[in-house]
Amino acid sequence: MKRHEKKCLLCDEPEKTRGLCNKHYARFNSKVNAIEGEESKQRYNDLAVENGWVKAVKPRGPQKADGDVFDQLYEFVVAEQTEDYEVAQGIAAALKIRDERRSESAD
Repeated sequence: MKRHEKKCLLCDEPEKTRGLCNKHYARFNSKVNAIEGEESKQRYNDLAVENGWVKAVKPRGPQKADGDVFDQLYEFVVAEQTEDYEVAQGIAAALKIRDERRSESAD
């Protein structure tokens, strides 16, 4: 392993995705895919992030003209529903949409 490479959160292998090596990311995803229902999948993901077993999904920037901005809008609404306000705020900033929660609390 190169000196500047980050290590997996769970072992000494090189980090590939969301703080995990290929093996641990595959195991994480196989469990997510085995769970029924989007809310339960989100709960599994949130618990893994809260416990430091996987990094949070980084909000993507605005989509190109041929991309689907509705994926990000969906992620924003799901993040708000699950009270993951940090992720919601990042997506709102990337999409340049008004965060209603923040503006209501400022009133």
